[in-house]
Amino acid sequence: MDIDHIKSLIQAAHDAGLSELTVREAGLTIHIQRGTASLGASVEAAPVETGTPPAPSNGIPGHTVEAPMPGAFFRAGTPGDPPFVEIGATVEAGQTLAVIEAMKMLTPVKAAARGIVTTIHAGNGDTVEIGQPLFTLEDIG
Repeated sequence: MDIDHIKSLIQAAHDAGLSELTVREAGLTIHIQRGTASLGASVEAAPVETGTPPAPSNGIPGHTVEAPMPGAFFRAGTPGDPPFVEIGATVEAGQTLAVIEAMKMLTPVKAAARGIVTTIHAGNGDTVEIGQPLFTLEDIG
């Protein structure tokens, strides 16, 4: 069972509104459970952007990057590495801003558009929930 198949199972469970799903295939058992931040937590495949982004506190248009899944938020790929971004950094669309660890897998949190990091809403190692604001970016053309 490859990761794409597992992601499709997770998406199918989400789309069907299931809170729990167990799949046994080729001697492997996968158990997916929504609603907790434990090892059985649901995993979404892609980063989520807000539909109507709030403006940063300076009144300049911006957008918020939200957690694509529940898990542990980390600003660097491995302990001891420098953070992917700092406040004031200019980021490009698709650039990794942080990672979320769930089920011993790291999922990158990426910028959907070019911008300047104005706020980092989560601390290193914090448990985050799906849709929770992680970064606010000031829009730049």
